[in-house]
Amino acid sequence: MGNSATSESITPEEQQASSGGGGCLYRWNCTDWSECLPSMRQIRECTNTGTCPDKYKTPETEQNCTYIPFSPKDNKEEGDGVIISVNLTKKNRMFVYFVILSIILSVTFYLKRAYFNKVAKMV
Repeated sequence: MGNSATSESITPEEQQASSGGGGCLYRWNCTDWSECLPSMRQIRECTNTGTCPDKYKTPETEQNCTYIPFSPKDNKEEGDGVIISVNLTKKNRMFVYFVILSIILSVTFYLKRAYFNKVAKMV
């Protein structure tokens, strides 16, 4: 989800917690926020790498954001065109030739059979 880079998110109240006779440490490693989703939310994942075993005071993993739909026009400058390039490899060309030849042979045999059936009906 989002980028794989992590940034530590540690606040003073998350650093120390008492558990019986001693204390433990909460240390949260959180991924960067995701792009803003159509649901107007951003998400991230946080993992406790400290010594405390529970998830007390987990940093926020969701937040509101303003979603802006991506439009290909936004990245185009005036005069830019869309270029579609089809690179036919030798194997692809052979397949295309085979399909065309198959169509031609099928049509030829169909017409030949139709002609002979018509001639046979006349006789």
